[in-house]
Amino acid sequence: MSIEYVTNTENTIDVFENEIDENIKYFCEENNIQDICSISQSVFNGMLIYIYRKCFKGTNKLKNNNIYTNVGVKNNSSTNCNSYNITLINKLCDYYIFICRLYDKEISLTGFSYLTGIDKDTFYDWRDGERKRLSFEHAEIYKKLNQGREESLSDKLATGNKNPVGILAILNHHYNWAGVGNMEERKPQTVRLSDVQKTASLLSDNLPQDGQQIDQKQPVKLSDN
Repeated sequence: MSIEYVTNTENTIDVFENEIDENIKYFCEENNIQDICSISQSVFNGMLIYIYRKCFKGTNKLKNNNIYTNVGVKNNSSTNCNSYNITLINKLCDYYIFICRLYDKEISLTGFSYLTGIDKDTFYDWRDGERKRLSFEHAEIYKKLNQGREESLSDKLATGNKNPVGILAILNHHYNWAGVGNMEERKPQTVRLSDVQKTASLLSDNLPQDGQQIDQKQPVKLSDN
């Protein structure tokens, strides 16, 4: 028995990027969305699910391109071992991150799962290396999504037009950021001109005259004014 390899070159990242861009346009047209930056995170996630249904659902586009044909086996069965094309998914992850940054949305493992249909538990398996049998590229995808989430959330704090309490709560829970209490602003102390003048007058009244010595134990007398 021998194995023949047939490479499928139809599915490329360029093809996927074009399909994603087209379906973003269709989603906005169907839902009368003028500015994606202005939509909520929930609606944005709905757009990701829309793209998945149009591009990837019910297909093997994200599976391994290398088809293994078992020559000599009954019916010469062909299979890709149901494995994902990890290089292609890694590039798709980069494009997903780009879209989130372009439209000021949170990067997350959940969002990428919506886009690709890959179960979230699969990403955790890739993170753990499935007992170190997987390649570095598998773990790299999880790392990109995890770091990207922290960066996208911190960017929202820097923008200043979002509710910082909720964002900080997420960052503190998942990334050990400082507590929400640190967001309390300290009010600057204000000094009135009249207070300054009064202090200056008190100091002037108690300064020693020429030839006099200061009695360190003599209390300072405050004027009635």
